[in-house]
Amino acid sequence: MAGGLLLSLMLFATGDLEAVRAAFELSDCKKVIEQQQAALLASRSRTGRGEIYRLSAICYFRLGQKSLANTQARASLRLAPVTGLDPFLSPPKERVWFETLVKEVPPPKPQVVERVVTVTATERRQRCFVPLGYCHWRFGDYGRGAGFAVAEGLGLTMNIFGYWMAREQVGTDGLVPLDRAAAMQGWTAVQFLGALIAGTALVGDLWLAREERVDALPRSR
Repeated sequence: MAGGLLLSLMLFATGDLEAVRAAFELSDCKKVIEQQQAALLASRSRTGRGEIYRLSAICYFRLGQKSLANTQARASLRLAPVTGLDPFLSPPKERVWFETLVKEVPPPKPQVVERVVTVTATERRQRCFVPLGYCHWRFGDYGRGAGFAVAEGLGLTMNIFGYWMAREQVGTDGLVPLDRAAAMQGWTAVQFLGALIAGTALVGDLWLAREERVDALPRSR
């Protein structure tokens, strides 16, 4: 008597799937049916609701209400398809009845969930004013970066070396001796040629680097 009272209090207090299971395991079909609606409202999963309908269907079948049992069983199979009943909890007669309904009710079609993803790719332009091909190296164009670095370095070296050698042709009195005039002109030409090469390479380097792009990672939502 006390055990039955305790079970009743537990069922009315919880009113969920566990309460329905507990009543079903004790073969208390009256409590299963009484708790069905409250348990359905409390359950948030298709599997849980399907089990509640299935247990209620078995109880209606045991009580001789086959029409209600069939309706509940079909609802169960649409929510949570199973192949049969537990042989430890249901006698052969119940299992045959339920398996007949399993063959009648087609399995639910798989749900296709479509998700629209908006991808926003932000493109950022950067202007780089660093010589010796650094901008191209930074943006991954290693061939162009190496070419400009060599051209600018060679031109700068020629310019400095030509200037230094031209200064060596000047005498202690600040004048260029006649026998060094040709050398003076040659090294001066080397100096200006180096400046021309370095300057041209630098202008081309910075001009082309302005077109380099860096793409930020896309943002999805």
